[in-house]
Amino acid sequence: MPIEFFNKMKQPKVSVIMMTYQHETSIRKAVEGVLMQKTNFPFELIIADDASPDDTHKIVNQIIKENNATHIIKYTKHRLNKGMHQNFFWAYKQTQAKYIALCEGDDYWTDENKLQKQVDFLEQHPEYILCATDVTRVETATGQIQPSLNKIFGDITLDDILYRNQITTCTALFKKIDFDTQLIPNFDRFTVGDWPLWCSLLRYGKAYNMKEITAQYNIHQGGMVSGRSLTNTLYSKLHDRILLCNTFPDKKNIIKKHGNRILLHYIKNALLLKKTYINSLWQQKSLILKYISK
Repeated sequence: MPIEFFNKMKQPKVSVIMMTYQHETSIRKAVEGVLMQKTNFPFELIIADDASPDDTHKIVNQIIKENNATHIIKYTKHRLNKGMHQNFFWAYKQTQAKYIALCEGDDYWTDENKLQKQVDFLEQHPEYILCATDVTRVETATGQIQPSLNKIFGDITLDDILYRNQITTCTALFKKIDFDTQLIPNFDRFTVGDWPLWCSLLRYGKAYNMKEITAQYNIHQGGMVSGRSLTNTLYSKLHDRILLCNTFPDKKNIIKKHGNRILLHYIKNALLLKKTYINSLWQQKSLILKYISK
């Protein structure tokens, strides 16, 4: 059963979803980044622990005890592992607010005004459905700051997102939609959850990327995306583009344009006799042929 602590504030305007699994070393910083937010509206934090075998639950319960008088915190540790998509669907059903913000338990917010800035933007610009920001990308093993991913700042369209994911999940705030009717088909077949979510949202409005840095994205071996091998990365990039081509057949050229660049990168490195790239191409040869035929 979930542990819930409600203060006397009104209906929350933002529901923050924090999915976590084995994040005992980072979960406190992630939660505190949410609780430090300064807003003129109430918000709730929903923490969905996907049956972590470590001490994540002890740390979260201690944080709740420390903050139960001032914040709305809902915490559930599932008895059995649900997996990324089902855990997200479960958490989404718990939300009560007009806006949804995301921050996984291995990242954290660094700007105490993050939510206020984004809500103000979406309230003032009703044609937008999603607002995100820039982020600091850190290699946790070395502490090195990694270069930017060449994001588009300002307006972002569906075509921009279909070409390449432009939104860092831990910075996203979006208007709540009906998952039963408004998610793109086969959502739970994607290897990632954020990219198809943005594609779903941008059918109903525009997105905007602020230049401000409001969060830190941590790159580490245990990360859902950053911890992937070269083989798994290639599978994810091509597999998900095939699904998008099925959903948006009229935008196939846009979807495959960046995928072709990724595939060419692997081929060039394989021609340089780099074994990891050769093995990746060989192991994914059936998928590559399927992707090329799209």
